[in-house]
Amino acid sequence: MRVLNAPSAPLQAELRAEPRAEPRAKPRAKLPADRHLVSGTAFMGLLLLLGLAGLATDYRLLDGEQVWVKPTKFALAVTLHLATLAVIAARLSEPYRRGWAMTLTVPVVLVCAVGEMAYIILQAAAQEHSHFNIATPFHAAMYSAMGIGAVLLTGGAAVIGLLAARDRNAALRPGLRRGVVLGLIGGTVLTILVAGYLGSNNGHFVGTHPEGGAAVPLIGWSLETGDLRPAHFFALHIMQALPLIGLAFDRFAPARAAALTGLAALVWVGLTLAVFIQALAGLPLLDPGL
Repeated sequence: MRVLNAPSAPLQAELRAEPRAEPRAKPRAKLPADRHLVSGTAFMGLLLLLGLAGLATDYRLLDGEQVWVKPTKFALAVTLHLATLAVIAARLSEPYRRGWAMTLTVPVVLVCAVGEMAYIILQAAAQEHSHFNIATPFHAAMYSAMGIGAVLLTGGAAVIGLLAARDRNAALRPGLRRGVVLGLIGGTVLTILVAGYLGSNNGHFVGTHPEGGAAVPLIGWSLETGDLRPAHFFALHIMQALPLIGLAFDRFAPARAAALTGLAALVWVGLTLAVFIQALAGLPLLDPGL
């Protein structure tokens, strides 16, 4: 009887080995939220160019100014807002940039920004008001939706400000950190305060601004009566001003940067509230005789 030779040791090891698994595709890395803010900023920049093109080619008027003035101003403001959030978010540490708070906040901010701008542009193209327009149920609903969107768009800054306050590993020096935290959170509170009253007032003016009355060149703030827009401007743009102030103090007075930035925040808040109270009293920002 013929006896078959046993398989060699290397062959036995190969037979016992489990089948090789097919190499798996490497999962695609999820983009951090700040990259989406950069994309949103770029998109708003394109809308700003659209508004400028409208100013250059469409001379229709609404309440005495070109219909594309408002979309252009809002596109500029939203571009600055998203750019500010993108730059600050990029300085957060990786866990915060990819955390659940940013993952939830950034899409809400971007959707609100796009929605606000879309309605403002559509109304401008139709030569109709977007703000304070409640002429039909549709316009009233859209005006309410704009108010909610504006709160969420602004509130997103407060969320990023809170994250900057908590993130000990963020690339923020003391003055810049103080400016970011106070600017974003304080700016959110001030903006909602002023814009809330502005919306309930159903107009920019406290009092009557006569047709053709004196106004600040280019921006149109009334020099005849109380105007709530200057206070809204200062409330909103503390979000850009304070981080820049903090950055400057980090460079030129690093030992006292945080304290000096906090002092600058108090001055800015005081100025905003003073301008707001002045408008509520029906007084113009400046004496037109100056």
